[in-house]
Amino acid sequence: MRKTALALVSFGFLAPALALAQPSAGTPYVGGQYSHLDADVSGVSGSWNPDALVARGGYFFNEYFAVEGRAGTGLSDDTDNGVDVELDYMIGGYARGNLPVSNVVSLYGMAGVTHAEATASGGGVSVTDDDTGPSYGVGAEFNVANDLGLSVEWMRYMDESDYDVDAISVGMNYHF
Repeated sequence: MRKTALALVSFGFLAPALALAQPSAGTPYVGGQYSHLDADVSGVSGSWNPDALVARGGYFFNEYFAVEGRAGTGLSDDTDNGVDVELDYMIGGYARGNLPVSNVVSLYGMAGVTHAEATASGGGVSVTDDDTGPSYGVGAEFNVANDLGLSVEWMRYMDESDYDVDAISVGMNYHF
């Protein structure tokens, strides 16, 4: 009797998750994410870890492919070796390959281009520079309701010969 009651209670918690649906053809989405950046410069010891807030929006052509645009700004700066670094802004466009694992979980890969501007200051000197470069990453999205997904992702926003910028992000998407 206890096993039957436990099975019914467990099914009661799992049934809503089993009824969730993956995004389908023609599904737009919007969302946001908190990103913890890691900027490394060749030949310089240390790294800078500012935080950013990123808005994202996209469109699923089918359950396996979407395009996504992002725009973000720095939330905090970081100082290492007497140099303070902050993200001024970033924008980008990406192709998203989506692999639905279940009604609840999707794995995805991203590839595209990011344009960003950052400011570094130290020793009384401040330098602002911008760059555009290739970007790629992977993530997982967890559907918590038919129209709401939570995500975790790793993204390399800049991959240049003399520096790179990675991000670990957590976010939320609303699917229309």
